[in-house]
Amino acid sequence: MRSAALQAALLLAAFPPAGDEHGDRGPAPAAALGGLSGFTATSRVTLHAAPDDPHTLEVVMGFPDRARWTLRREETSDNRIEYRFGEHVFARQQDARESEPLPREDLGAYYRRQALRQAAFVWPEGAAWEGTGERREARIVALAGDPPEAAIGRLAAVLGADGRPRSIASHDASGRLEETLEIRGWKESGGRAWPAQLDLSAGGEPVWEETVSAVEAATRSDDFFVPANQRHVLRPYAAVERMRLERAVALRLPLAAGADWRAAREQADAARREREPELLRAGQALDPRTWIVLAEDTLAPVAVELRLLKPPRAPPQGFEERPPRDALRLVLGGLAPPAAADRDRLRAARPPGRRAEAWLATVGAGDIQLDCVLAP
Repeated sequence: MRSAALQAALLLAAFPPAGDEHGDRGPAPAAALGGLSGFTATSRVTLHAAPDDPHTLEVVMGFPDRARWTLRREETSDNRIEYRFGEHVFARQQDARESEPLPREDLGAYYRRQALRQAAFVWPEGAAWEGTGERREARIVALAGDPPEAAIGRLAAVLGADGRPRSIASHDASGRLEETLEIRGWKESGGRAWPAQLDLSAGGEPVWEETVSAVEAATRSDDFFVPANQRHVLRPYAAVERMRLERAVALRLPLAAGADWRAAREQADAARREREPELLRAGQALDPRTWIVLAEDTLAPVAVELRLLKPPRAPPQGFEERPPRDALRLVLGGLAPPAAADRDRLRAARPPGRRAEAWLATVGAGDIQLDCVLAP
């Protein structure tokens, strides 16, 4: 039976956002905070409303604005995962096949929750603290690089005699209290002090007690912070790779005029089923990937290619040589066909005086690759 506490524990209350409107500008470049590129913390959680129903919380943060939270009900498959990649936030329940964007009205509280956790686990560098004595305050902005006047709330910390916070609370832009972390203990690990025991409350009401079992510095790639069905959000930030394509031996199959992406893949699959048995008998194997040849102006599929896994010296009947070539490549998030914006990024990266010989999309190996093959 699913724990009803899972969603309530991560989306603690319907705090309406204030000043949280942002365009789709993407995450800030990865940058260290307090000498850390990120961290992973694992905790055992005891819910106030269900003390006999223990959970495990894993928080992975990549600075400045990437995060992945997983709350699991112990000894079950029941869980909830929340992902953050810049302003993109997604959530998935165990019984859901795919992640969905977090509702816009929940984003303000979500961003403040990330700021609260970061401030507690990366003290004091995790926020821009101001004040003296036992009290400190820091503004919360939704996205790295937002100016202070765009703050969507604030953090308030109360320090102990050792100079570390005894509690940190988050408030929305109107000043209303949202969440509070009472830090009841610290431990040293990896040259830093990390919270060891925490109590979480929302609006002054207790939510859970948390015992941190492991915490360590960690570095993760961007795709870790984006669910598989939402990888398209990675596309604008993919780096253009410059590479040398090795010699290949390919079977080229022209497509009928007007063929779409689905038709291209179906024709490639049919040709693979037809040719593979004969090739295997001859000691050859087809590469499991498919290359879709694209028209440069429209990106419409015009042909498909199947390639041998190990190119022989002499191509089999019907196959053609593909000599080594320089190329520019984008590894595109997700499985959707390349878009004009992807092509234009490769066009802009083309060295002066070099023209495109072919445009190829490679499918069947996870994320789609788009290659601009350069003429010699």
